[in-house]
Amino acid sequence: MKVFNSKVYVILSKSIFVVMVLILIPGFCLVNSKDDAKPLRKFKITVDKTERDVVLQGVEGTAWLNLEFYSNGEESQLVNETGMASLNDTPSADENLADFLFEITRTKNGFSLKGLEGTAWDYLEFSFGENGRQAFNKMGMTSLN
Repeated sequence: MKVFNSKVYVILSKSIFVVMVLILIPGFCLVNSKDDAKPLRKFKITVDKTERDVVLQGVEGTAWLNLEFYSNGEESQLVNETGMASLNDTPSADENLADFLFEITRTKNGFSLKGLEGTAWDYLEFSFGENGRQAFNKMGMTSLN
């Protein structure tokens, strides 16, 4: 009985690996494609940094006009289209509101935001002086106007 030549074994192993890669990677990309995600709805929010508080203003796509909470920079706050949120909250059924969820954390010089749902961004960070303002929307940071 003749045993496989080591060169044949290496060629077969590489061929099987290539075939598996060609099958698995496109399948993985289809499963994780953002094309299947819900379309992003339009919203715009401004954030103000005051001495002690975080002040958010819902300009567009929110049920709230102003949200204000104290932050010493160590804790974060979840915010959605209806106000301060938790991970268990269900999205609003109101078609006039955007469907988003983000986490905001005060940093030494500004804020960091983690987009959890309804944003094109995963992470934003910006800084400004003691009293400053920044606007952001579904796509990221934007102008105040």
